[in-house]
Amino acid sequence: MRYLLLASLSLLLSGCGGDGDSSSVDSVSQSGDEFKKRASIVEDSDGAQFSQIEVSSTEDLIISVAKNEQDKAVFSLSSSNEDSGDIAEKLVVSGKLTIK
Repeated sequence: MRYLLLASLSLLLSGCGGDGDSSSVDSVSQSGDEFKKRASIVEDSDGAQFSQIEVSSTEDLIISVAKNEQDKAVFSLSSSNEDSGDIAEKLVVSGKLTIK
């Protein structure tokens, strides 16, 4: 009887734990350049425009960044430059984002 109770208890406990999130999302890998192509031009309440890149709450995204000459991986967002007409970039992350 004791072994039956022990087996039942271990079976019940095996269902416990974990994060409880059954809506797992597969990771998607992209290069930094591919990631920046997702951007859309938006305007804030002051009328300033910027390039917004979003990671939604349902995404698990991995950005692979090329290494520079000093063997360092660099991912950067640009600020606005009125002389060249470039607009600032903004990153909005609601999901999971890994940059490596």
